[in-house]
Amino acid sequence: MIRRNIIAEAFRASISINPKGYQYLYTDSFISELQRRGIHFSEKEANNWISREQTYFVDKTIDHSENRLWMLANMGRVL
Repeated sequence: MIRRNIIAEAFRASISINPKGYQYLYTDSFISELQRRGIHFSEKEANNWISREQTYFVDKTIDHSENRLWMLANMGRVL
């Protein structure tokens, strides 16, 4: 069984901040962080985990790609 804290740690490590101070991540960066920790998720599994476990992040993808853009719901601005 995969430890939930390792997945959450990989999620936090995949979050980036853009020049305007907004927090975001792409599905592929989350998958890369998971793989560094020995956990293998497909894009679909990663997106399902984010939408289920990280409800304060919303999907802002403009196309139909599985490499989704997730942004903090309140736009994630760091003050």
